[in-house]
Amino acid sequence: MSAGSPGHPDTLAEDENRLLKAVLGTCPELEQTHGLVRDFAQMLTQRTGAELPDWINTARAAQLPGITRFARGPTSDLEAVIAGLTLHWSSGGTEGAVTRVKKIKRQLHGRAGFELLRKMILLQ
Repeated sequence: MSAGSPGHPDTLAEDENRLLKAVLGTCPELEQTHGLVRDFAQMLTQRTGAELPDWINTARAAQLPGITRFARGPTSDLEAVIAGLTLHWSSGGTEGAVTRVKKIKRQLHGRAGFELLRKMILLQ
C-alpha cells in the first residue's frame, strides 16, 4: 500500500491484504470499526439506503465512540437520509450554485446593490 493512496479495499494486492488483516487482528475494536465503515461505504456506493436502520442498530450496539456518535446523526431525519442513500437524484449542482453566490456576496461586503451583485454572478 503506497503512502497517501490506499486505493479501494477490493483492489489491494495480496501483501496489502495480509498487512490489513494483521493490523485489524491486533485490535477487535479496530476490526469492528473497519467492518462498519466498509458496510456504510457499500451503502453509499450501491445505493442501498434501506439497510441504514439495521446499520445504525449494529453501530449503536458496537458502542464505539466515534461510530456511535456518527450513527446518531441520521436518526433526526431518517427518511431523508435513506432517500439520499437510495435515489440517484442529487441537489449537488444547486448547492454548488448557492455556495458560489454566497461567496460573491461575501466578497462584496455589502458595498454593492442588487444590480451589481446580479452582474457579478452573471459574469462569473
